[in-house]
Amino acid sequence: MPDCNFNLGVTLGGTINVQLLPPLPAPSPSQAGAWFSLQFNPALQVKARAPMSYTLPTDMMVGVQVTYTDAKGNPATVDGDVVWTSSDDNIAGAEPDAEDSTKANIVPAAKIGNVQITATADADLGSGVSNIIAVMSLTVVAGEAVAATIAPTGDPVPIPSS
Repeated sequence: MPDCNFNLGVTLGGTINVQLLPPLPAPSPSQAGAWFSLQFNPALQVKARAPMSYTLPTDMMVGVQVTYTDAKGNPATVDGDVVWTSSDDNIAGAEPDAEDSTKANIVPAAKIGNVQITATADADLGSGVSNIIAVMSLTVVAGEAVAATIAPTGDPVPIPSS
């Protein structure tokens, strides 16, 4: 598709701005996600890709890196260090790399459940601040079994006679 970057304004008791952009590149096999589409009428259909949650066992950690692109998909830089946070440190936290703030280790905590890891940076390369936030959905699940317990399932009962 040729570069078709333009805006269209439509007034319907208000203004709706529609921006048509070239299609996104196909995701790599390591990028989990789901495609969804919304159809408003036969002439207007919107397709997008939504990331799915990454599953991480409690006895493992994973390294991640945030990257930035401009509106045309070119690599872009940010101003200053990336700040990593978790929506629930009791489920998992992000430990930034000491040498490269675009990298972090995601380390599960005591609880299992869903958490969002965010990487926040300043996209404005000048004196202003314009935050750009990347979000990773994470599901922390139980790790590999390391212990077993046998327990009675009820009260003792007499042995049937033969």
